Amino acid sequence: MTVAQVVVARKPERCSGQSDTSVGMADPHSSPCRCAHAAQKLAVFGASIAIFSLLWVACATVYVVYVRHDFDRQLAEVRRGCTPPAAPTDPFSGPAPDVAASWDVPRGNGEVEHIVFEVMSTDSEEQADRDAEEEDEDEMIKSLVRRSAEDVEPPAERSERKKKNRRCKKGCPGPPGPKGDTGKTGRRGRRGLPGTPGIPGAPGLPGEVGPAGPVGPEGSKGEAGPPGARGEPGTVPKTDTSSSVIHVQGAVDSAISAGATGKLQYWQQAVNTGGYTLHANGEIEVHEDGYYFIYSQVLYYDASAFMGHYVMVNAASFLRCTATTVSPELKYNTGYAAAATRLQAGDTVYVKIAYPNRVIDMHPDSTYFGMFKISS
Repeated sequence: MTVAQVVVARKPERCSGQSDTSVGMADPHSSPCRCAHAAQKLAVFGASIAIFSLLWVACATVYVVYVRHDFDRQLAEVRRGCTPPAAPTDPFSGPAPDVAASWDVPRGNGEVEHIVFEVMSTDSEEQADRDAEEEDEDEMIKSLVRRSAEDVEPPAERSERKKKNRRCKKGCPGPPGPKGDTGKTGRRGRRGLPGTPGIPGAPGLPGEVGPAGPVGPEGSKGEAGPPGARGEPGTVPKTDTSSSVIHVQGAVDSAISAGATGKLQYWQQAVNTGGYTLHANGEIEVHEDGYYFIYSQVLYYDASAFMGHYVMVNAASFLRCTATTVSPELKYNTGYAAAATRLQAGDTVYVKIAYPNRVIDMHPDSTYFGMFKISS
């Protein structure tokens, strides 16, 4: 009679110890009640252990398949197109066989095979360690399962399971094989970070001077500079004093201001037959007594309303010319004055602008003055 049949046959009894008026008081420590509780606990515990074992075995199987597949892939990449040579009979006697020659490939492939064989031996040792650990864990789990299921598992099934486990037990790893030839050089690593710059070296010696280059194009003309200092007046040999002549004209090719004093000084001699001296301050000195005809012309370039000039003899006004401009836009105008007078030796003649700071065109053909002797 099984446990379930015993429980059904004694259904009127209560394992909880409560009273029953029709049947009577049941013993809570009776043998059928205790067996039922033990069987339920063992069944739950065995089911949990079985589920855990199945999950663990599934994970281990997936991992082993993945590692094996990755190893086979790497080995296939290395040995693609090659046939591995036969291992030497005695690794410790005689030189190792020429792997590159037996494979009919370049010598550099031996380095790759060496790396692969080392990886294979290392993976074999690691795999053996993992297998040993897995075997210990399997034994522990199986022992727990066997201990919990000894009361319900028949002896024939337990004996068959032990035989099956013995048949499936993995063997011990063999001794490591001989060391292979040096493999190929691996790929070049990534470029490292730049190092600290070194100390700059000493400057080298200057090189030889090269040949002169071609002459460049002519540059644009610069602005006109200020007029230079007037040189010392020259002397003209005296010839015929009865008809001596001097003519001076502007010495600047632009319009300039007359300044605060108005005295024109930038002159150059065009004609001097003798008997006269042109000084740097713009004055003409007469060396002989007589009657002289004096003339002057000034070209104004100013927008002011009034303009004019004087012909001065010994710092006194001798002639005066005054004019006006047409408009600020038409600011050109010319003033002319001329007359005869008697001069003595040592007298000076010069031109002075009547209004200070007026702008005068000092071109040679625009502004000038002079004199000539008409009689003694």
